Amino acid sequence: MAVEIGRKFGIEVYIEKLLYSCPKLDKLYLLIREKKGISADKRITDLFDNPLFKRLKSSNPDFLKKVVLVPGDLSLPKLGISPSDEQTLINKTTALTEKKMEKSEFRVLIKHYFLRKKSITKTKAMIDKYYGDSAPFISMVKKWFTEFRCGRTSTEDAERSGGPVEVSTSEIAEKMHDMVLADRRLKVSIVYHAGATVRFHEPLPVSMNINFEGTRQMLELSQRMKNIEAFVFVSTAYAQGSAKVLVETTYPSPAKVEDVYKFIEEHGHDNDEVKKFIGSHFGTYAFAKSLSEAYIAKNHGKVPTVIIRPSAVTSMKDGPVKGWLDNWFGASGILFYVNEGAIRVMHGKGNNIIDFTPVDYVSNLSIISAMRAKESNEVQVFNSTSSSDNPVNWDTIYKKMKEEKTLSGKNKFPYLSLTYVNSKLGLQLGTFFLQITPAVIADLWLKLKGKDPKYLKVVSHAIAVRNAYEYFTSNIFVMRSDRTRELHSSLSLEDREEFQCDPTQIRWPEYLKDNMHGIYKYLKPPKMI
Repeated sequence: MAVEIGRKFGIEVYIEKLLYSCPKLDKLYLLIREKKGISADKRITDLFDNPLFKRLKSSNPDFLKKVVLVPGDLSLPKLGISPSDEQTLINKTTALTEKKMEKSEFRVLIKHYFLRKKSITKTKAMIDKYYGDSAPFISMVKKWFTEFRCGRTSTEDAERSGGPVEVSTSEIAEKMHDMVLADRRLKVSIVYHAGATVRFHEPLPVSMNINFEGTRQMLELSQRMKNIEAFVFVSTAYAQGSAKVLVETTYPSPAKVEDVYKFIEEHGHDNDEVKKFIGSHFGTYAFAKSLSEAYIAKNHGKVPTVIIRPSAVTSMKDGPVKGWLDNWFGASGILFYVNEGAIRVMHGKGNNIIDFTPVDYVSNLSIISAMRAKESNEVQVFNSTSSSDNPVNWDTIYKKMKEEKTLSGKNKFPYLSLTYVNSKLGLQLGTFFLQITPAVIADLWLKLKGKDPKYLKVVSHAIAVRNAYEYFTSNIFVMRSDRTRELHSSLSLEDREEFQCDPTQIRWPEYLKDNMHGIYKYLKPPKMI
């Protein structure tokens, strides 16, 4: 399997889950770039130092033997992958399957399948699959099946030198069979692509280069892989800007790719023109993801392909670490500041549904959907969302926050409150009177006491976070997850528990509590006052 490690929250969860819950996984190739002067090797070391990997280290201390580092970068031509690494991923040839095997070596394999009670036809098919034109004729398979049925144990010719004819070769057979299977597994069969720049309003040329061109190159690389069984692309549930009800299907492209690049040449750095060009899409991030989805749907060819659309990704719901998360992207920032009392006014309504999805649900869905990718020639789309099947609104979230604050007694800002407004003017007035003015007064009081002011700085940052998230608080989205639930319900009971991704299984009061605890424990926010 090949996994691209980029800027997207949740890739660590996916890697841990694969290595822990899929023990038959042979190799995991991690495409990773240098970041801010930190080498790819150092980033990998830091990745596995995460507390998230504690249970994996305990259950399988040698798990790193399965991990192969591939330095690269989504923003570079050919993904910044070296020619030798590219050949490893594509794996055009391997030494074992290229060489001609001696007759005695084929006999070892025939005996192995005989001892496993495989039929002659099945044995011939398996050897053909691995060795093609160099495989023995079926007459040889039949001959040796007859010999073994009559009690023969040796695979050597009688006229060969000195050693005894009757020699047990079961151990050799096991070794040869393992070699064949290992050789087969060397070919990458699943590609998981979640790397992206997740800044909502990245300059359009940057977002196109990383989020679109990076995706196009990953798909093209996958198409050249000899044993590809699934290409899993992690998009976003907000890619389809005008769709207030998001269903699990592909949508038309928001623009022609050539028109986008023509626009970039003429107006690419004019923010006002960019806003007009991307239309109803929330920022260049969502626009590039929408363009990528449509491109994949049209150009995936014979590669079995899955698109995963998560909504606002929040902390881990189940194991190995409840409440775990590792960055401030998504809803974490606004939830933190609302919980602290630094956000007191919000554009929207208390009964507006907000769509959250736990990060482990996204990971689990990505894994099980890849196993079903070959069931259709068309791109299969699965939404990792909650709003249609298990909705939660802002009133419920805020009520839980207040309960926790009351129990803990840790109110950083006095008189905790949250007011909803339905207009831009109302938001501006409420912000001025309920947030900025009290912060200025509090800072003046600190100055009079000879202390450094800090309230206005905190509130100003909280307002910036709130404004960045306004699109999600002021709009109502309904995101269907019927296919996701159907896929999950088709699993065995054991696998349903191991790869939980059914949104109806989220118990919001308990989960929201764990999520807030995770923000404080794992993100380690600075002290507010």
